[in-house]
Amino acid sequence: MTGLIERFVEFMNATPGVPLSLLLFALTAPPVTLLHECGHALAASYRVGKAEIHLNFAPDPRRPQGLCVYDASRATRFDTVIIALAGPAASALGAFLSWSLLQHAGSDGFWRDVCSILLIANVGAVVLNLLPLRLTESRKEGAAVLWLDGRVALDALRGRA
Repeated sequence: MTGLIERFVEFMNATPGVPLSLLLFALTAPPVTLLHECGHALAASYRVGKAEIHLNFAPDPRRPQGLCVYDASRATRFDTVIIALAGPAASALGAFLSWSLLQHAGSDGFWRDVCSILLIANVGAVVLNLLPLRLTESRKEGAAVLWLDGRVALDALRGRA
């Protein structure tokens, strides 16, 4: 366990400083989001038919950065679980690919910084989206509600989808 912690600390110490990290997060967020939504879209198109991806490039914490839209009326509970978990699975694949690239990126430099941020962003996408949360834009009646993938899958398993 100590070796794992030491490797994590070593990795975090090798990441770029805050200004460059913020810039790289801004630049890598769209492709990370696109990969995540492609996971949903691929599963949805296979399970229920046509699916569309909508990306929001304007940084707005009140809106999702990406969204996959499909005909949920055609989805069974099992389809809903598969489609919900396909996004985090795609992000996990992105994290693995980022980690693989990082192994060959050298000990420092811009490419290593990009791979580090891609890895952090993809792992963050997996962890965040698997949380079983429902987010509401505000407390006002009729406010927009966003269900994270973990909540969608859990509700489907419980028969509430």
